Amino acid sequence: MTLELIIGKAGTPHIDGNDIGTLNQALRGAGSYILDWGNNLTATVTGSNTVQIGTGAGTMEGRDFIISAAENVTIQSGSQGMKRNDLICLHYNRSSSTGVETMNLVALKGYATSSNPRDPSVPSGTIMGGSLDAYWPLYRVPLDGIRIGTPVRLVEMLPSLRNLHSRLTTWKTTSWKPPYTSGSIQLSRVDSMVFANGNVKFTGSGMQNYSRASETIPAGYRPISGNTPIHFLNVGFACLLGTAGDVTMLGDPKSGYSSAQGAWVTSDTMPD
Repeated sequence: MTLELIIGKAGTPHIDGNDIGTLNQALRGAGSYILDWGNNLTATVTGSNTVQIGTGAGTMEGRDFIISAAENVTIQSGSQGMKRNDLICLHYNRSSSTGVETMNLVALKGYATSSNPRDPSVPSGTIMGGSLDAYWPLYRVPLDGIRIGTPVRLVEMLPSLRNLHSRLTTWKTTSWKPPYTSGSIQLSRVDSMVFANGNVKFTGSGMQNYSRASETIPAGYRPISGNTPIHFLNVGFACLLGTAGDVTMLGDPKSGYSSAQGAWVTSDTMPD
């Protein structure tokens, strides 16, 4: 029978790692993630041949794990005049004789070259595919000569339900004065989305061909892409927003009345 009750008494041991891993992936999504706990497995270079992985928790193909105390990973020495990329991986192993499952941190050594180093090959086995060994790259460690560079995180953080809830329910607003008006419109931020709405009476006119305005978009509301528009459709005027909050004008405000419309994504820190 393929139907199996996981959370329930069967009278005999019947739940294994595959059962829990499958349920975890069904709840969180397929893949491997760092979970929001401890130091989130932060990597720090602590010696000429050592990278320390901080405390944290994660899930590798549904197999949950924790690192309750920082662990050191040894990186083989580099060579003068050569570059290399190593990978710090979480290694999963299942014993072929006992079925016992274990995990440990390992460094996969890359290929030394005079320029443009590439990452080493990662064995292709998967836990859910039944492999005895599987590797999950956590960090790329660049070596330039004998010097270890700053580790580059390769994995995705999965927010906790509490953090996800607060991100979705946090709502911030501010007023913003467009060019050529003494009035203001409202900028509303929900999570990473910003919405511009309102009505203004423009006090000036004249065709603007990508002229820079003195007004700027405040931190916390700036777009991730340049030339993001706020449209004033009633008069054929637009403010094009830059990633640094700069504002470029296009069209003619015509000393008229207009509503404002705009929406964009921001990566700014949520304002207080």
